[in-house]
Amino acid sequence: DRFPNKWRGLATGFYVSMAYGGWSLSLLITGAVMNFVNWDTAYLVLAIVSLISAPIAYALLRGYHSAPKIRSSGRLDVNVLRHRPVRYMVAGYTVHTLEVLTIQIWIPLFMAAVLISRGFNTVSAAAMASTMAGMAFVVAAAGPLLGGALSDRFGQAKTIALMALLAA
Repeated sequence: DRFPNKWRGLATGFYVSMAYGGWSLSLLITGAVMNFVNWDTAYLVLAIVSLISAPIAYALLRGYHSAPKIRSSGRLDVNVLRHRPVRYMVAGYTVHTLEVLTIQIWIPLFMAAVLISRGFNTVSAAAMASTMAGMAFVVAAAGPLLGGALSDRFGQAKTIALMALLAA
């Protein structure tokens, strides 16, 4: 509601890119910090650093009040899934999300396993795999931003078709 229709794709893309980017930077930084401390200390360092998100969120949302356009009971209404295009969109996005999350989990583990098989000790392999995967994912986080901008310009259906073609 904060953005006009002509910028909603970009706004959504920005949100998704920042979510992916934050997770990716966390992975990258954890790997880098693990070169100096053990994994649980690296995790603690990132947890403490993440505390800066609370004042940032407060500053960005202070004074904003979204008035719901429709009153809702808050209960899940599965009737929306009777509409075929909505059902397909929900199914497609669910599968896409599972794919992305699976890759985000699998790639660092795979890279660590490869490094271990090449003679690296487990700590060095985990640190290097985390750093490399984090770098790759940070770059990939630009995808949703680009997709959102393209969807504002060319429409959602054309953009989705183009992205699917490029991915294929």
